[in-house]
Amino acid sequence: SNQNLKAAVAAYYAAREAAGVTRGSLFPSINLGASQTRSGGGAATQFTFGGARTANQAGLSGSWDVDLWGRLRRELQSANTRRRRARRTWLRRACPHRRRWRRITSRCVPPSSSCGC
Repeated sequence: SNQNLKAAVAAYYAAREAAGVTRGSLFPSINLGASQTRSGGGAATQFTFGGARTANQAGLSGSWDVDLWGRLRRELQSANTRRRRARRTWLRRACPHRRRWRRITSRCVPPSSSCGC
């Protein structure tokens, strides 16, 4: 039915995004931040001149998880397996007569010519 097909398509896209997030953990991450603080600016008193002060700050940090024991690789393999299974489910629900499918195209290769997919 259309609802099952929509659920399979949504599951595939979710699995594909999860695999992309997992793949991203293999690479270093870099964080850059900047801030500006303005203080003062009040009226002049006997001890101060009432001028405003501006403080600028910038920061840069980075991190990288070294995959010594292969944990990140195994997580990526698992995410890719879930993505492939979700794709197979999607293709099977798109054409219930499907016996096999081609790698390059997702067209139905029916067992007989009666399939109108």
